[in-house]
Amino acid sequence: MKTTPKRQRRRYSKEDREKILLEYASSDQSQAGFAASKGISVTTFQNWLRKSRQTKATSKAGDLIPVRLVPGQTSSEACGLIEIELPTGLLIRLSPGFDPDELRTLVKILTESC
Repeated sequence: MKTTPKRQRRRYSKEDREKILLEYASSDQSQAGFAASKGISVTTFQNWLRKSRQTKATSKAGDLIPVRLVPGQTSSEACGLIEIELPTGLLIRLSPGFDPDELRTLVKILTESC
C-alpha cells in the first residue's frame, strides 16, 4: 500500500499575511483564484481577510498611527497644511483650524466603505 507523505503546513508571519492581503486588494482576481495562485487554501485566505476586517473595525479613529514628515516644503501656501493618505490611497488635505471631530467622522465613513 502506497501512502503519500504528509505536507508540512507553512506558517505565515503577520507581515507576510498583510503583504499578501494588500496584493489581493490591488488584484482583480477572485478570492479562490488569488489564494490558489499563492498556494494558500481558500479557507485560510478567507480567515485572514475576516480577521483583517475585524481588526480594522475595532480600531478607533483616535488611535495613534505612524506619521511621516516630508521636509522641503517651501511654499507659503503649504505652511500649516496637513495631508493624510489613507491605506486606500485616498488623500485628505486639511487647513489649519480643521474640526477634529469632523475629520474622525469623515475617516470612519471613508474606511468603512472600503
